[in-house]
Amino acid sequence: MSSLRLLYVPSQGTQRDRETVGLAGGGGRRFVTAVKGDEADLWEARWAVGDRKDPAQKIWTATYGRVATGFDLTEETQREPAAVRADLAATLTDIAKFADAQQLDNFAESFRMAVERLASTTPLEGGWFEKLDDKDGLDIPARQLLGAAEAAWVFGAMGSWNDLSFKDETGEIYNDLSNRLFALVNEATVAATNASLIP
Repeated sequence: MSSLRLLYVPSQGTQRDRETVGLAGGGGRRFVTAVKGDEADLWEARWAVGDRKDPAQKIWTATYGRVATGFDLTEETQREPAAVRADLAATLTDIAKFADAQQLDNFAESFRMAVERLASTTPLEGGWFEKLDDKDGLDIPARQLLGAAEAAWVFGAMGSWNDLSFKDETGEIYNDLSNRLFALVNEATVAATNASLIP
């Protein structure tokens, strides 16, 4: 093994994965890859409810199982983080304007927060990943990508961005922006994580 990497693999296409991400097994698959040259072993998490009475409410446990060996990585190209960042910033600006126009204030605020995190010196503060820093191999640009991706994650089931519906041209714009953002948030998470490759 030469390194560990994160790999995201769409399962049903961007729109379908976006629509099913709030369901068990939906939203594509995420693997920890143990890289060996041009091949890798793929490890996937299995989540289960642990102690429901945990005072900190950390009730989920995750175990990892190897689900594939000899996976061919030659087709799995990863864009430079700077390119992902530029596309994410542009899409966040566009989708925030759309949310404002539809008077979706809470969602617009999330998108603007994501834009702010792309320029912040403390982009993970107050979030799930706030304990990560340069000691974990994540430089500021990587943390900014990860922080923005976290803030922009509005996808799920009831009450989420996915629960909205629009007709005609507005619906087409909504789907286009939503699919772009979903793909970019996943790509940004991978790019940020893999900036800290573990040798």
